[in-house]
Amino acid sequence: PGIVLVLVVIYAITYCYRYPARDIRRIESVSKSPLLSHLTESVTGLDTVLVFGADRRFLRKNLELVGDVAQAFYTYWATTGCFTVYLEVFGTLVLLLVAVLLVYARHHIDAGAWGLALQYAISLPRQIMWLARQMAELEVEFVAVERVVEYGRLPAEGTEAAAGLHLPESPLDAACDSASASTATSSPTSPPASSAADTACGPSVLGAALTAPHLEAGVIPALEMQDVVLQYHCTAAPVLRGVSLCVAPGRKVALVGRTGAGKSSVLGALLRLYPFHGTVRIGGVDVAGLSRQRLRRSVRV
Repeated sequence: PGIVLVLVVIYAITYCYRYPARDIRRIESVSKSPLLSHLTESVTGLDTVLVFGADRRFLRKNLELVGDVAQAFYTYWATTGCFTVYLEVFGTLVLLLVAVLLVYARHHIDAGAWGLALQYAISLPRQIMWLARQMAELEVEFVAVERVVEYGRLPAEGTEAAAGLHLPESPLDAACDSASASTATSSPTSPPASSAADTACGPSVLGAALTAPHLEAGVIPALEMQDVVLQYHCTAAPVLRGVSLCVAPGRKVALVGRTGAGKSSVLGALLRLYPFHGTVRIGGVDVAGLSRQRLRRSVRV
C-alpha cells in the first residue's frame, strides 16, 4: 500500500507538470523562428539597413524577439526546477516517514531489516522520481516532432505533373522559346532597336496603384499585371496593394526599393509561389490558367 501511495502522489505531481511544461516548450520553439528569420534578413541586407540608417530600429526589433525567446526559456526552466523541488521534497518526506515508523517499531524489527528498509526508503523513491522526470521530459521534447508533423501537413501545391497527367502544350512555351531564339541571334553589343512595342507601355513605377497604358494594335506585352494584391497570411497586411504594370517585349526592367518593399513578392506572384488576387499575364497568357509545373518550367529565373 505504501508503494502504491508513493506512485499515486508522484503521478499527480507529474500530471500537473507535463501540460504547462509542454505548452511553454511549444511557445519557446515558436518564438525562435521569428528571431532566426529576422537575424538572417538583417545579416543579408546589412548594407541596405546601414545606408538607410535603420540599424537602431532593427536592433530594437532583435532585442524584442530575444526577449520573447528568453521569457519562454526561463519560464520553462523555472517550471522544471519547481517540478524537481516538489519531487525531492516528497522523497524526503517519504524517507522521514519510514524512519519514524522504524524508530517506533524498533523493538519488533532486527537491525538487518531496519537497515534494509532505510536503504530502500532512500533509493526507491529516487528511482521512481527519475522515471517520472524522464517520462515528462520525453513528452515535452516531442514538441519538436509535433512541429515537424505540423509542417508536413501543410497543404501542398498542385501536383499535376507528379500524378503523371499529360499537360497540353502551352502558348507560353512557344513565346519563351521564340524569345530565347531572338535573343541568341541578336548582337550582344548593340542595343535593341526601338519600336512601337518599346514605347507602348511607357515608364512605370512600382507602387500602390499603377495603371497600365493602352497598347497599340497587335502588340502583346511581355508581362502584364493588373490590380495584383498579395499577402503572405490571411491576417497579415498585403505586401502588394493593387499593383499594375506593363512591360513591352524586349525591354529590361529593374525593380528598385528598400528591404521589404515587395520586389521579391512581384516575382512570387509571377511564379504563383503565393496566392494573390488580380491578373498576371505573360505573353498574353494568364498564369492562373497554367499548372505551376508548366509555369515554372517555362519562365526562366
